[in-house]
Amino acid sequence: MRPLTALSTQAGARVWVVAGHLSLAIALVIVHRAIRELTSVAAMALLAAATLVFLPLYENLYFMQVNTFVLALLALAALVFMIQPSGIGAGIALGVASVLRVTPVGMGLALLRSRRALPGVAAFLGTGLLIVAVLALLTPAMAEYLTRVLPRLAGGTPWVENQSLPAALARAAALSAGNPFMLRFLAVAPLLFTAAIIFITFVRSRGIHGRRGRAAVFAAFLAAIPIYASVTEQHHLVAELLVYALLAPSLIPGSRPWWLAVVAYPFLWISHDDPLRWALGIPGPQGDYALAALMMLPFNLIGMFLLWLSCQETLRRGRSWPPR
Repeated sequence: MRPLTALSTQAGARVWVVAGHLSLAIALVIVHRAIRELTSVAAMALLAAATLVFLPLYENLYFMQVNTFVLALLALAALVFMIQPSGIGAGIALGVASVLRVTPVGMGLALLRSRRALPGVAAFLGTGLLIVAVLALLTPAMAEYLTRVLPRLAGGTPWVENQSLPAALARAAALSAGNPFMLRFLAVAPLLFTAAIIFITFVRSRGIHGRRGRAAVFAAFLAAIPIYASVTEQHHLVAELLVYALLAPSLIPGSRPWWLAVVAYPFLWISHDDPLRWALGIPGPQGDYALAALMMLPFNLIGMFLLWLSCQETLRRGRSWPPR
């Protein structure tokens, strides 16, 4: 990204926008290669249509965020994860993605589920640490970013745009009117829920093999991340498109996992900001709007949970899958 700083703001923005769209196209090509032998053409066409009308994708492009770059790396990691049991290639891709945005670090748990996890985990940690070391040498401000900026970002905040579970619990704490018991519970609740989500996903993923099974495993761990991340704004939900694509080979129309995934989509799509405010007739950011926004139900979080539950149900049923 450093060469962009030598350009004007407009020129740098143009380069970044083109690169963001290009990374999206690369992600689509990689996903097609990953699932083309496991999914029907009709299903892939439906996935493409759902992708091209997905509001978080357009929010990401509009705000010129990094998520399409991360999506391409996650897609590459998923493809290699499906075909390479050692996890080395997936570890390298996840290590690069974790430098661009911290949350892909959680995908390291998918590498740990295997009895032969050491090569993949080593590649994951080695790649990330090597890139960070190079950046620290090239960029003097890197140390300040790691010690001061990043911890503040990781702490999260209860602002309404943050749709993660920790943010929802933080908003509940703000509305608890100083109740000591609620404050103590809500202080530890994010850690408890995060541990439960990770534990359930890890246990359900054990014993799942084959390309289709490993795709579902990768999807399950990826679907869990935006739930427990300290900050999940709507444009961060671009990665949920990859979850849908990796789940597609295992979803039977009309089954419970299929319905959970279908119902999750509009909850992930709906904006909690201006369109919803207009629909509810809230006049604007004055007066009681701040309280209404604070109490507003995190619709995106509901979608995240539904998609994660679809993954869990898929993994549960996956133990009875035939070898091919």
